[in-house]
Amino acid sequence: MRANLRFIGRRVVPQLYPADLPLPRERAKQPYGPAQIDGYLALADAQPTAERRMRAAGLVCLGAGAGLIRADLRDVRGTDVIARSGGLAVAGGRGRSRSFRATTPGCGPRAGSPGAR
Repeated sequence: MRANLRFIGRRVVPQLYPADLPLPRERAKQPYGPAQIDGYLALADAQPTAERRMRAAGLVCLGAGAGLIRADLRDVRGTDVIARSGGLAVAGGRGRSRSFRATTPGCGPRAGSPGAR
């Protein structure tokens, strides 16, 4: 509920709802280990429909492999993910010029996805 109210408030009265502050570096958490990422990918594969499986795996790969954070995930689209030699490249969405290289094992193009070959 609170997230919905903040979202609507930012759209209607943006001056009263400033953007989120970045996480200070000293409070940043340790990256997930391979076993934890494998666990999240297993949870993604357990979703009931193919669409949900692909979306969930995409979120895990973009977050853990490409290092995208909440604000980046909100704006990235499927067309921003590009299959390149050695992995995937993710161009930041909507006005962001950053690009990322997805490095997490198991996060390549998945069977049944548009980028799979």
